[in-house]
Amino acid sequence: MSAPTIVIHGPQGSGKTRYTEEFRRHYGCARVFESDVGMQRARCGDLILTNETPQQSFGVQGFRVVHIDDALRAIGRRRP
Repeated sequence: MSAPTIVIHGPQGSGKTRYTEEFRRHYGCARVFESDVGMQRARCGDLILTNETPQQSFGVQGFRVVHIDDALRAIGRRRP
């Protein structure tokens, strides 16, 4: 079984870009994409950072959707 594509979603300024490398390492992702470009180009094991709502992201089968607050907790951080 291959690693899932991780989608971290949250509002602008919530820390997605600031902690990109820590998220990538924590979730074991090979590549990182931002926003809708990532939705189109992502493969298994990639990390996508987006401002989209979970409802928009859930439509893509096989993606694990994580809210920014949960992702930050997972790496021991809080919103800036």
